[in-house]
Amino acid sequence: MRAKILLPRSHYEIEQDLPYTWVCVQGGKVLATVSLIFFRQDLCEIRALAVHPEHQKKGLGQKVVQLAVDFLRQDYPYKPIHVFALTYIPAFFEKLGFRRTEKEKFPDKIYEVCQFCQRRHDCQELAVELWIS
Repeated sequence: MRAKILLPRSHYEIEQDLPYTWVCVQGGKVLATVSLIFFRQDLCEIRALAVHPEHQKKGLGQKVVQLAVDFLRQDYPYKPIHVFALTYIPAFFEKLGFRRTEKEKFPDKIYEVCQFCQRRHDCQELAVELWIS
């Protein structure tokens, strides 16, 4: 298990992301969460995917990502939409239909987020993408 792989975010950033955030809760305890971050109406990122350590390897991560993707397929009005994620585990997303790609395909992300990241000079994340029409 990797520790501290999520980047720190302010309360303001988390509040801004709530409209497109899915959370799995059981007994008042957050088990898993994921957010969609829109750069444009035709480009969004799957971000802040986290599963409580006691509940990993039970499919909860896949379930919350699938809920977000299902929302884009069924309820999001603008199509096509290009969905991407930066991840240490591309195989996780490949099981959900994503394919590996290059981070450079997402200049919006690099310009708005990556240039300010504390890990920008040693980023080990890989990019995956999914087109939804």
